[in-house]
Amino acid sequence: MIHRKYCKIRNRQKNIFKTNLQFNEVEFKKWLENNNYKKIYDIMMDNLGNNAYDICVIRKNKKIEYVFGNMIIMYRKDYFKK
Repeated sequence: MIHRKYCKIRNRQKNIFKTNLQFNEVEFKKWLENNNYKKIYDIMMDNLGNNAYDICVIRKNKKIEYVFGNMIIMYRKDYFKK
């Protein structure tokens, strides 16, 4: 799952900003671990099949690239409330 999330944001970075990410997959995994990914992942697994609990990694400011200070983890249901 982490690999898919990394590839997804890497591709978005290339498509939107025409640049490469400033971090690799190992650094991304460490960032996730430091931002309660395990707890969020466990809740998603408890609600498997409910798309509202799909995990999203989004940019807080859409004008800024994917960098750790501009990213947040949330559930799909919370993203659409924003």
